[in-house]
Amino acid sequence: MSTTIPARDQVDPQYTWNAESVFASAADWENEVQKILADIENVTAFKGRLKESPTTLITALAAADELMRRVAVAYMYAGFSFAVDTTNQKSAGMGSQGQSMNGKVRAALSFIQPEILEIGKSELDKWMQQEPGLSVYAHYFDDLFRKQAHIRSAEVEELLGMAIDPLSGPGGTA
Repeated sequence: MSTTIPARDQVDPQYTWNAESVFASAADWENEVQKILADIENVTAFKGRLKESPTTLITALAAADELMRRVAVAYMYAGFSFAVDTTNQKSAGMGSQGQSMNGKVRAALSFIQPEILEIGKSELDKWMQQEPGLSVYAHYFDDLFRKQAHIRSAEVEELLGMAIDPLSGPGGTA
């Protein structure tokens, strides 16, 4: 019985995670990252407009949720790729690229919480009555107002979002 652990690229694929079930190739992953970055505009188009109406708010939140769902998939794919073989420099690069994408998206969406707080809790409660789809966010709104003292302006929140990439370096150092 061998006690030598084979290199990751020499392990029988049946014993590895099925990366192709998420993205067929690294090129497909790269394409999705580029699409995500381009699709930031679909959410930032709502900047300064969340107070317009319940319909505007729910449309913006749905767009942000969908974008963040895609970010999570791409980010985790890159992280898993690196975690299974930390000697693979291509995977390390993907991890860094995924981290950068995550920071850019979070910075771009940072206007949402401050703008929701500007609407006010009582007005949001009325809006949830008018637009039943908003009730899905009731817990989110309650939690946001609970943490209100810790939410900064949109500009500061954007800066904090942009800091994700450079400040996470020590955690990513192997």
